[in-house]
Amino acid sequence: MKQEPVQGEELQARRTAQGLSREDVFRKLRISLEFIQCIESGRLKECPANTYTVGFIKSYCELLGANPQPYIADLMMDQQAPKSILKQTKQTLTSEASEQPMWLRETVMWAGVIGIIALGWVTYSVVFQPTTAEDEQQVSADSIDMRVPKFPMR
Repeated sequence: MKQEPVQGEELQARRTAQGLSREDVFRKLRISLEFIQCIESGRLKECPANTYTVGFIKSYCELLGANPQPYIADLMMDQQAPKSILKQTKQTLTSEASEQPMWLRETVMWAGVIGIIALGWVTYSVVFQPTTAEDEQQVSADSIDMRVPKFPMR
């Protein structure tokens, strides 16, 4: 089921009938020549985001005196096809997830949480809390912590 770029060709025919070149349209509307070619050839997927493309189509149709609605409808139909594929994929994934028993999903979740906590504890105890040597003495005087130097001092 391939869409025909008939409407784009209609815009091209209107433009040439009015004696306008693509460069003239570019000068009047500041729409890139590349995008004008895409609109006229029906390659709307190659145009920028929908918001810009809808604006380009409206401006171009106003310049040529054409109704922009059929062209915008074509654009929306082209954009809806990928969304339906994504929706089907999402439904497949959710149906596969719902086939698993609830206790299994919760067990896997809690095992992951406990694993992350254990990994954090090991990392903290190894990296941030290195063991101190026993021969090192620490003396506390009020709020100042001082270390007693080893003798003989050099």
